[in-house]
Amino acid sequence: MIKWLYKPSGNCPVQSEGTFLNHYFYFRARYSTATIEFTSIEQNWENNNVVRFTLCKTSDPYKAGWLSKWKCLLLIYWGCFLLKYNIMKHKKFYFLLLFSIISIITFIIFSIGFGIILHDVLIK
Repeated sequence: MIKWLYKPSGNCPVQSEGTFLNHYFYFRARYSTATIEFTSIEQNWENNNVVRFTLCKTSDPYKAGWLSKWKCLLLIYWGCFLLKYNIMKHKKFYFLLLFSIISIITFIIFSIGFGIILHDVLIK
């Protein structure tokens, strides 16, 4: 379970900190990348003693700093999942598969919601 020091906030960069499985993490989305770094304690991060670095997402220049908060939450949960199951960052296939599934589910939910709203508008 994630214990938040603070959830994703801000723009350029979007930042978040917390702990997961007794590891301190720092998430940052800026320029064209979103990354999460894990250390055993916060002071190790300040000393650049990173246990694990994960590149969560790349984008066009300057777009990562404007990611929505819910997308940042998904990327943080993804980074924690990779840490928990010790999956190395170079296995992008799993990330793409999970991100595709989440995108499809999100599209379906919004489509259903939009259909319900449109139906209510047309009936009234």
